[in-house]
Amino acid sequence: MSLMTISQVKKRIGLLAAQQEDTFLELGAQLIKLSAVASGAMFKEIVSRAGLGSRKAYYLINIAEKLRPHMRYRARLQRLGWTKCQMLAAQLPRANFLKLLEYAEAHTAKELETFVRRETPSGRARCVLLYFTESQYRQYEKAALRLGARRRGRGLVDKEAATIRMSRTALRT
Repeated sequence: MSLMTISQVKKRIGLLAAQQEDTFLELGAQLIKLSAVASGAMFKEIVSRAGLGSRKAYYLINIAEKLRPHMRYRARLQRLGWTKCQMLAAQLPRANFLKLLEYAEAHTAKELETFVRRETPSGRARCVLLYFTESQYRQYEKAALRLGARRRGRGLVDKEAATIRMSRTALRT
């Protein structure tokens, strides 16, 4: 490890994770250093103590690894935030980084997602954020799956069209 001991990296990760401002690029770089020298169990323990989930830690590592060649744009990437940077990183190395960066700076995360998927933008789309209890979510998920949504990872895709089908069904009765 480059001049830093595992103890120093552990301390730095704890400080970065506790900060209010978004330090995801630096945190990802420190997590890369830690993962190179720590056992799996030690890595998980340090990440947990820092208040990070393993999933988020691995996302941050992936982002930092993919964006490492583009760190001369660090300030611009930091302003984008980790959601947009995650979308950019997923397109690398095959995509034109500067074109993606410029698009990301000028558009919302949803517009960037549509752009990288090469889909047609939906125009004046609106976002609805819903909070469900566990049982309410299971009910929603079951209905959405019956009406055309599909499972992907821990979430659903095509849930928007399924939700519209639900509302049309409800309005007919």
